[in-house]
Amino acid sequence: MGLDSALSRDAEFQELERQELITGEPRYTEDEVRNTTFSAMLSAAAALFAAVAAVLVWILYARHRNDTFLTHGIVMTAIFFFAIVCVLWALGANRALKVGRQPSSLFTLIIFMLALAAFGYCVLMSMWLVFYRPIHYDYLIGVYAAGKQNDRLPNGWTFDEVWRQNRRMLYWVITFTLVAGAVFSFVAYTASNVVWN
Repeated sequence: MGLDSALSRDAEFQELERQELITGEPRYTEDEVRNTTFSAMLSAAAALFAAVAAVLVWILYARHRNDTFLTHGIVMTAIFFFAIVCVLWALGANRALKVGRQPSSLFTLIIFMLALAAFGYCVLMSMWLVFYRPIHYDYLIGVYAAGKQNDRLPNGWTFDEVWRQNRRMLYWVITFTLVAGAVFSFVAYTASNVVWN
């Protein structure tokens, strides 16, 4: 009996020593458990942010029918579903780390790569929407100059009312998209740290 406990203690020590030899630093699983817990909570928040941004973009697309809103609506809907997958991954990785197992390395790699892609997309699209505001303003001037404002916009709205509402919606879309991107940067950081070499 004493030999079994000594062997298991040696195995744990060897695993820690192996980690130190490979990376040069000791392995702190409690930090990884904490990070996966935060990733699960933040991914749930990212799903909420992506859903709100997607709904606002789909409203803008229904009113104006342009490619920027269509593309962003489709991608933010996909990012919403990806955020739900990130929640499930973080919960599974958390459970695995708590019992001393390594999370699925392939699934973690996929999460890492897609989280980086989602982060990059969200940051770039937020910047594009900031620069898109003057273009959208000019588009609305053209719609009102051609007399086609009643085609998709609510009847009786003046140019100022439409621009004020669209500007506010664009600001909220930019904010929610940027916050979702920041969350995905933390998910990518967590995914890069939980897999053992």
